[in-house]
Amino acid sequence: MATNADEIKQQAEYYEKLILNQIGVFINTKRKEKGITVRDLNKMTGVSLGVISDLENTNCMPRVETLLRICEALDIDNTVLFENMKLAHTSARKDSSVTASKIDKYDKLGQILAGLEDFTYSKEDVAEIVSYMKYLDFKKQSK
Repeated sequence: MATNADEIKQQAEYYEKLILNQIGVFINTKRKEKGITVRDLNKMTGVSLGVISDLENTNCMPRVETLLRICEALDIDNTVLFENMKLAHTSARKDSSVTASKIDKYDKLGQILAGLEDFTYSKEDVAEIVSYMKYLDFKKQSK
């Protein structure tokens, strides 16, 4: 039987994955829309290349200051960034039965999609597809 601490840890990991995915895909998409390279963004913000790469590849939770610098450089109202995460946060919060198997389902799906030979989508595209599938699951659960 899982303890309350174990359940809290699982939920925290789930929230972090949702938030990281939303932030990373959003920043990467906006940067590319504006024709800005990672190196350009590094020069504009002073944020290291590694941190930008980790952020866009959803490998680490960025500091708020880092997000604000990036938003300013990309001319994004920072409230838009946080609003972009609202859906993921709301859907996760309403789902009180967060389990490791739900996290694994999306991770496995992303790995399968990314590993298909004839699948010509980028890592960012896969993350966006998985995010949309999470949204569809949320809509089904809220009916």
